[in-house]
Amino acid sequence: MKRSSSSSSSAPAKKPKLPVNFGASEASPCSTKQDTLETLKAWFVERKFHGVSNLDFDLSESCGNSLGAFAKKTFKAGDLLFSVPADAMITVRDVANSSVVQITLSALKSRDELKAISVEFCLWLFLIEAKFDPKSRFQTYLQSLSDESPSVLSWETTLQSLLNDTNLSSSLQSLKTALEGYSQVLDNLRTSNSTAKTHIPADQYNFNNLLWAAGHYLSRRYPFHFGSQQESSLPEQFASLERLPGLGNLGTLVPCLDILNHSHQREFLEFDVTSAASTTATIHEGDLQVKSKVDVAPGQELFSNYGNISNGQLMFAYGYAIANNPHDEFLLKVKLPSGISASTSSDAAANGLFALKRGGFHGIPKELFAVFKVMIRMSEEDDDEDEGGDDDAENGLVVDEECLDLLYSYLSTKLLRLHALFVASVKTSLHDNCFVDLEVPFPGGVRHRDEDGEEGELSVPMILSLRPCNVTALALPRHHSREEELKQQRGLFIAHYLAGQFEILLEVMKDLQ
Repeated sequence: MKRSSSSSSSAPAKKPKLPVNFGASEASPCSTKQDTLETLKAWFVERKFHGVSNLDFDLSESCGNSLGAFAKKTFKAGDLLFSVPADAMITVRDVANSSVVQITLSALKSRDELKAISVEFCLWLFLIEAKFDPKSRFQTYLQSLSDESPSVLSWETTLQSLLNDTNLSSSLQSLKTALEGYSQVLDNLRTSNSTAKTHIPADQYNFNNLLWAAGHYLSRRYPFHFGSQQESSLPEQFASLERLPGLGNLGTLVPCLDILNHSHQREFLEFDVTSAASTTATIHEGDLQVKSKVDVAPGQELFSNYGNISNGQLMFAYGYAIANNPHDEFLLKVKLPSGISASTSSDAAANGLFALKRGGFHGIPKELFAVFKVMIRMSEEDDDEDEGGDDDAENGLVVDEECLDLLYSYLSTKLLRLHALFVASVKTSLHDNCFVDLEVPFPGGVRHRDEDGEEGELSVPMILSLRPCNVTALALPRHHSREEELKQQRGLFIAHYLAGQFEILLEVMKDLQ
């Protein structure tokens, strides 16, 4: 999965040959430490992972030197690649049995403060506990992960500032606020509870380690049911706990599987949780069987399709973005007048958040126009019927000029801000003397309105020229330090994220005008 490179700079002794490339260009940094890889492989054997002897783990040239998994033999579609033992996966059941989690829940319950935490917080507490506990069967696995959190929140502030005023920045800030709140909860417990002070020491259970746990959990989780569990039947201890908003479904950590890099080109794997009737001498009930859906040649990298994920989701969970992501979206936040949600049947109207997809006008959700029509009607003194309008035959919604005008005003404001952020991010990731070549007017120009309502033409970078092959040609020389290279790479991920946002708005605005 998403990786942030280890500090080790030694080259691997053996480089795999890549006779076939499935087209994966999703370069993500590696978050499994190279100097612990041999220990991790020994742990796979000790925990009785089946089939890992047929895999090689090395740096992936097609994924920006992220650690990846490679076939050491021929696999046909339908063949078992490897299996992960049930007791090697980290599930909510393991968390429920954690002594640190039980102490925390007991102390907070006695203070009637359980609402201050969430199920996710308990998961992250357990990851910290298992990382530092020599008796934990998960310690080897967790200590193999990078000490730096994969989250963008661990990046230097100058890079994070390039995301200011974006939807991604809002999501990251919400996560940071939650982690700060959880850290304060632990501080308060240590102050008032001697048991907590002894068993939940501040040098281990603090904001930085909560960020580490949250980052690795979000970047490595697989579906909850992989661990033979259902969210509808959470352990009793968690029944009264909240879920942290915006993080989606709970997940299971699956060692070995989480080393596979992402490619959205196709589905590469199929999964089967072993039933009691399907056990063998080496595969037991509850084990996760990972099978190939494609033919794989020796030396070829194995990929996992994480799903149809936008760059905003990739950046939030994995800390990277890809160029020209076909699943990208721009989340438009509309400030809704009081009572408007009651005037529409759309779920989106409840929070005013609407996802614009690629495809120009046809990427606009019809619910957005429905909300705009209500907003316009509410602002008018008379509630006369609309006169005329353009009929969007695809969704059957009549869209009048006022709706288009209101949408254009919203988007032009967003476009100007994104333009400034994008320029700053590209300057971070490319040569200053090469960047000038990207500063060319967009064909046909794009009208925008300033704060006084005056119209003008916006000169924007040629976003379509920002592609991996072009960016590689403008990369920093190899003699730059590891820190400079990492900053450049992260700046490039930010540029890809902002470029996708920018492209979606440009496509919509050019269709609108």
